[in-house]
Formats: sequence, C-alpha cells, structure tokens
Amino acid sequence: MSPVIAINYARSVDADVCVVDALAQYEGRDIQRWIYDWKEKNDDSQFTRLRNTALQRIGNIPFEKYEYATFFTEGLPYSLVIENVIPCSHVNLRIRPDLFVFNNLIYDSAKVHHSAIVFSPRFFQDEETDELCHFFAKNEYYLRAMIGQDANVSNFDFSVQFFPYDILHICSHGGEVNGYQMTDTFVDRESNTHIVEFEEVVGYSPVPDKEGVVEVTRKVFPRKLDGFEWKSVELAKQDIPSHVYTGMWDCILKCKGRRKKKEQVEMSCHIACADNIHQGQFHTLANHGSPLVFNNACWSWSEVAAFFLDCGARGYVGTLWTIDNQDAVVAAKTFYEKLLSDTVLAALHAGIKAIEGTHSENIYVYWGLHFSKFTPGLDSKASQRHVRKELMLSAVRWVEKISSTQSAEVKRNSIRVLKSVLRELRVNFGAADISEFERRIRAKVELDGTARRDTSQASTNVDMTKGRDSVDLPREHRNLKKEE
Repeated sequence: MSPVIAINYARSVDADVCVVDALAQYEGRDIQRWIYDWKEKNDDSQFTRLRNTALQRIGNIPFEKYEYATFFTEGLPYSLVIENVIPCSHVNLRIRPDLFVFNNLIYDSAKVHHSAIVFSPRFFQDEETDELCHFFAKNEYYLRAMIGQDANVSNFDFSVQFFPYDILHICSHGGEVNGYQMTDTFVDRESNTHIVEFEEVVGYSPVPDKEGVVEVTRKVFPRKLDGFEWKSVELAKQDIPSHVYTGMWDCILKCKGRRKKKEQVEMSCHIACADNIHQGQFHTLANHGSPLVFNNACWSWSEVAAFFLDCGARGYVGTLWTIDNQDAVVAAKTFYEKLLSDTVLAALHAGIKAIEGTHSENIYVYWGLHFSKFTPGLDSKASQRHVRKELMLSAVRWVEKISSTQSAEVKRNSIRVLKSVLRELRVNFGAADISEFERRIRAKVELDGTARRDTSQASTNVDMTKGRDSVDLPREHRNLKKEE
C-alpha cells in the first residue's frame, strides 16, 4: 500500500520515482542506536553502517540534477546521508502516509489562524526566543508565548493540543530521559507463570485549580518477556498466545514493585518544561488543526516526532542528535527569515546551509512535503479575533461532546478540557461578552467538582498490540500529602 501512495504522489507532482527495499522487520530500531553511538561514543563505524544501509537503496541516484527530494521511509534519515545536497523532506511510512499527504493538500488551501506558539523555559543564555516573538508580532500573528515559568507542563499540554495555532516553536532540552527499571511476574489464564522486564518514565505536573494535586503520566517500555528481548526474532518464534500479552500489559499497568533508577531509558523522549517533562502524549494538535512544528531540542527527530505526526502535524522539523546551542539559534533565525516568503522546505534548507561546517551540520530532518507554505497575517487584531472565535466554537463543541457521551471517563476528561478552554478565554480574552458566554456554558454543563479524576476507576484498556515499542498508561491525579 505504501509504495502505491508514494508513486501516486510522485505522479501528481510530476516527479521521478525510485522504489527501494523496505527495512527488515524491527531494523528501524537500530537507526537511532547507530546515530547515538556515532555521536555520543565517537564510533564512526556506526555512521558507516547507517550510510551503507541508505546508499544500498539510493546510491545510484544523481540527486544534484533534481530540485528537491521526498523520501517515503520508516526512519532512514536520507537527507543526512546525501548531506542535503538538495532540499530534502521525509514522509513516515509507519504513520498513515495516505492521510499525511491528504492532510497537507487540504491545509495548503485552508484558512489559517495566523497564530503561533513559542515555548521556552529559558534554559539557555543565548536563544532564539525573543527574536521569534518579535518575528511573529511583526508579521501580524497572534502569539501564545510560554516563556520561563509559564513554560510548564500544564500550559504546554493544553496549548499544544487545544489552542488554535499554525506554527509551534520549541526551544528546550529534549532526547532520552532518566527513568526506572522494573521486573514483575504474572500468571496467565492457563496458570503459566511469566516474567516481564520493562522500563518506565514518569512525569508529573500540578493540576490547575487543585492545590496539592498533581497529574502523573507514565510511559512504559517492555524490554523482555520470559527472557526474550522485546520485538526480537527469538520472541516471535515462541508463538506466544495473545492472551499472554494481554496479561503482560495488565501486569505492567498495575505493577507496584520496587523501582530501580535507570539513566537514559532507550527509545524514551521528552520535552523539558519549567517544572517537569512532557513525553508527547498528545491526542490532537492545534484544536484539531494541522500545524507546523519546529522542535529545536536535542534528539527530536524520531520518537517524539511520531507523536506530533500521528496527531496531525503537516510538517515537523527535528534534530538527529545533540545540537549546539549557537547552531540552533542560527538555524532557527535563518529558517524564520525565509519561512513566510518561501516554502517550509526551502526555509529549512537555508537554515541547514547556515550551519554548514559545524558540529551540527546536516542535523535537521523535515517530515513534510515540498509545497507547504505559510503567509504573513494581515492584521494582528484580526488574528486575535479569529483565535478567540475558534476557542469559543471549541467550547461549544466540548459542551456537545459532554452532553452526548455515555462514558463517564470521556465526560470527565472533556470537562477538564472545557474548563481549560474557558480559562484561556477568560484570562487572555477577558471581556463582558466572554463572561456572558461562560455563564451560558455553565448553565448547560456542571463544571465544578467534576474535573478531578477518580483514580480508582482508571481504565485498564491499554493497547495490547504485541509490537508496540512503548505504551502510555492512563493519567492519574494524586494527592501530594497522601503520597508523602
């Protein structure tokens, strides 16, 4: 199916096509490790492996004669291998490439908000944040700036998902994060005992309007089942029944065993916030829109990128390894200088060339299509009114969802989002008509005292697919005093 999508897309833009061998099963997992060992352990042989893997597929193509290249791939960073000799973009074959192409086509002609988010906890003395805020203001965008202490987990989680915007820029730390190692046993329905080894990353953030209560997020990474490495050929040969995997996930979800600290949990990801970390557990983006995301954190091209792409981003820029701060600043400034007068692809190519010859040379990867463009706004007040209108429409839709759902959990979560939307309107768009609007909303939905999650009823219906690298467990609200 994927080659058909790629070929149809190529034909639609009058491009040449080269169909190459797919990666072997689970081979894509090795790519991140090769890059890590190359950059962090100075093992050039690992880059040679990466380069050979790519050139076996594209080594005969004379890229210099083309205007640009789009690679449909499960994770090979072809732009790095060919040293960005021409502008390069990528489409992730694991994340519904048909919908990705369709989404780009639809939003290329759709009405935009002319709204942007700049996120920075101010971890760096010299960063691009202030200049980007000025850039968006100069180009008549409505700006949601989360800077310093405002760049916390709660603000980030809400704004990225439910605030209407076209562009999100992240200036922070990223990459793999510390966590815990755990081992537990479980008995399946046939009375057989199994051992599961897994690693876990935990994040937390204060719950708005709930003093002393934090929201806890957990992401787990299975490592071994009965001694066999997770997603290995050896494990697949065991032909383990599906009910065993169901029991494994249930064991992981409920595990209360002793945790052993682990530095840099492999395949984990995070975006550092002012108060803790966010692990990319998004369900939607930009109020069900399709934004461009420039994640200028380290190691932001792979695992965390997948969350943004899966939730509908039409373009995503990330880094392949640890980026030097000054290079990140130069690349970002060059990118935005070109963005509103050219394509995203051309703007990023200019940013990449601006840091040629540095430690960060060819570090950026663009998941997107060659034609995506963004335009300046016409009037900042008009942009603000459009965002305000979208937030009010969003509130109405959440009321409809709350009124129609039969699920108590969906209703609780929807009320939580609705309260945050109303808070955003009240704080940043405060006016008499907003107060009246909120009064009408509250007349239809009971909001007080219903947003806190009842953890005793937390759903155990996690994805039981045996091929998952990781699983996000249900969020929990915990009382800090009780935890102490």
